[in-house]
Amino acid sequence: MNGAHADHPHHTTWSAAGFADELVPVCGPRHDCDSPGKVPHFGKWQTAKIEPSEFKPGTNLGLRTRYFPAIDIDVEDPAIVAAVEELAREIFGTTARRRRSNSPRCALLYRLEGEPFPKVKVEFTAPDGRDAKVELLGDGQQLVVAGIHNSNAPLEWGEASPTAEKLASMSGETRGEFLSAVRAVLEAACCKGITIGRREAQNGATKTEVRAPNGSAREHAYALAALTGACEAIGSAHEGERNETLNREAFGIAQLVAGDLLDRVKAEAALESAAEACGLNAPEIRATLRSAFGGGEKNPRGLPTQEPSPPPSRAAVKMPHAQRLSLEDAKAPPVERFILGSMIPLEKTSVFFGPTSIGKSALISQVAFHLAAGSESLWGLPLPPGGTPVLIYSAEDTLDDWKRKAAATRRAGGIDMDRALSRLYVIDKTEGVARLSEVVTVRTEGLVKGESISRRIARPTEEQDLIIAEAKRVGARLLVVETASRLVDEEDNANFAALMAALGRISRLTGAAILLSHHATKAASKENDSAIESARGGGALIANARNALSLFPADEEQAKPYRDRFPAEDIAVLVHGKGTSSTRRHAPIVLVRCDATYGAVFRLPDDAELSPEMAQGNAERLERQRRREAEELARLYDVVAHTLPMKPAISPSWLRDNAAKDIGVSKHRVEALVNRALGSGVLKVARRSERGITLALGSDPRRPPGNSAAHWASPGESPGVDL
Repeated sequence: MNGAHADHPHHTTWSAAGFADELVPVCGPRHDCDSPGKVPHFGKWQTAKIEPSEFKPGTNLGLRTRYFPAIDIDVEDPAIVAAVEELAREIFGTTARRRRSNSPRCALLYRLEGEPFPKVKVEFTAPDGRDAKVELLGDGQQLVVAGIHNSNAPLEWGEASPTAEKLASMSGETRGEFLSAVRAVLEAACCKGITIGRREAQNGATKTEVRAPNGSAREHAYALAALTGACEAIGSAHEGERNETLNREAFGIAQLVAGDLLDRVKAEAALESAAEACGLNAPEIRATLRSAFGGGEKNPRGLPTQEPSPPPSRAAVKMPHAQRLSLEDAKAPPVERFILGSMIPLEKTSVFFGPTSIGKSALISQVAFHLAAGSESLWGLPLPPGGTPVLIYSAEDTLDDWKRKAAATRRAGGIDMDRALSRLYVIDKTEGVARLSEVVTVRTEGLVKGESISRRIARPTEEQDLIIAEAKRVGARLLVVETASRLVDEEDNANFAALMAALGRISRLTGAAILLSHHATKAASKENDSAIESARGGGALIANARNALSLFPADEEQAKPYRDRFPAEDIAVLVHGKGTSSTRRHAPIVLVRCDATYGAVFRLPDDAELSPEMAQGNAERLERQRRREAEELARLYDVVAHTLPMKPAISPSWLRDNAAKDIGVSKHRVEALVNRALGSGVLKVARRSERGITLALGSDPRRPPGNSAAHWASPGESPGVDL
């Protein structure tokens, strides 16, 4: 199939990317049918050759999955989505990922290796009780790859649309490996009622098969029940009995490990998690597990000769009773506590991200020093009375960097620096590898004979335990962790989920607020997009954070009141992008970055008192900014003057989409530039309608006042613009 319909840009893009022969037209999001935005309305679309003229404006674009199989993760729980994605990445490799901004649901696209295969559906009930499914789409299905979802959210593919040759491959063999392993992943996520079925045409009829356990299912079920029972017994043990209960239950589980019914890493991780939940400390847990496993592994046991009722360890289980909330609970619930207004909660992890060089580290240092000093407030936000010790775990800035931050904060004034320095501690981890958790691969025998289950789990490192011990020693209620990218092997969901689990454990065991710094994506930095989805890497980072903050340059409207005093590049906005369940997000705070001798500090615009040197520097930068803006207005004028004879109706959005490069600004700045041109008379409104405005020329910004010529005789007389 050659060519593409000129009015359907998605078809053009995807055709050029190597998918031309498998594209199908799909109805638009407002189509009057049962599944708007999802269904092809084209006869025999599964096999038909579809001409480019069939792809009409306003429709979505689908891709037949016969030669491009896909995994459609139709799940609303972000933790389950992350776990399934990580399993797919481990088996198939990294590939193109489709997403939308209003849901964690996603799809992974592959290219076929070997013979085509039919669709398989994995259905289950999520922990919140909602029905969910993971579908492996194959011969006879299609995946909507471009357009608008019926929730009005655009379908997105990372920073660029995929190309066929760069997709990871899926074969019948690797597909089978995924299906064998996905049950264990879903069970680990507490999903219920898992069925794995496949539909295939056989003699003209459709046959449905459900994979059922056989072979080693009894052994697997027995061992899993024993481990579950052991964890429940540990979790419900009363104070004074907890260590004894852990020892007893771990000894029994160690016997099953020695009998090859359980994996030791998995079993120890589950027992350790249960022990932590009941209040035992980490050194005590490790010592008890070491002793119990040392004895238990000398006495291996397997499945009893007759079918057991419950495993032996379950006899000691004291199931906790469901608890009702009282009227007193409703009248006086626990109060959530914060260390910076309502922005950074105690005992939880907050992610703080923004573009490179915006000043994230400088802002974090101000929070840290003022909190340690016991300052009453910062940027109008209250701090806890008396403040608190602060621990910095830095894998990015060195100890010398922090000394310079201290000097900058001291030079800025308004702080008891002696007290701050007596209560702020820095762990310099800029050299070597800094890891708070280890992601390990665990392989076990599956429920079905001959299958192998492969899954990845995270376990604490010694480094994590040392941080917990140090935070407790100094009494820190704020732990700053810099930066996320230095603490993981890869910026993907599995590694970020493991990191967030590690930080969650640290915050629970220390009672401290965790503030994790991170970077924004290149696209978000370019487009100045501070949405929480703009943090770099896997979605698990923000999904698992209880709180999220960002620092981005102010947009035109936010910076407007301060443009005559400060250069635009020094005006930033602190955004509370994600709040906890008990709070509303704080309104954005406009801050001004003031360069000091040893580094930058941030102030509220009305509080910024500039030294003569800083005032002179600001004046020079403002003058450069005004010249740059004048040049931009001149180029905008030239582009409109050149285009009007050929296209009389020019809108701001048309300029944004078609002329940003000629004007010399990024697309997201074009409309702000047009508004400035309208306000200064460089452009005029030619016509208003329900669809918006069209533009006409006003006064050339380069001509002296009083010269009323609208524009030069010909666009060729406009110097310095490459049109």
